[in-house]
Amino acid sequence: MMSKQEIFDRVSVHLLTQGEKAVDVDAGCQYRVVRNSKVLKCAIGALIPDEKYSPSLEGNVVSQCIRVQEAAGVEGQDLIFLDGLQRIHDQEYPAEWRRQLVQFAHIWGLSTEKMNQVAGS
Repeated sequence: MMSKQEIFDRVSVHLLTQGEKAVDVDAGCQYRVVRNSKVLKCAIGALIPDEKYSPSLEGNVVSQCIRVQEAAGVEGQDLIFLDGLQRIHDQEYPAEWRRQLVQFAHIWGLSTEKMNQVAGS
């Protein structure tokens, strides 16, 4: 099982590198969506390997769906932690992600070293 730090590092670097939300045409957040030939992933979607992704995962909240947790490799992880990361993607503007991720890391006692290596945003 990945540690909270490993999950945070993967998600934060992914979001800051991607720099845009993974949303469908109705602005609903998706684990994975293709826009302009580019695959966009949300916070939890960034943890789901291609071979474990299925469109049937969409519409399910990570904290309420064991299938999503298993696909993302986070079963047994703190669900409040996972929901918090997902909320940053879903509820904040990408321009706010860095600030929100720093605050999240502080609350959970995590290092921001890896995300700080991502320029901009």
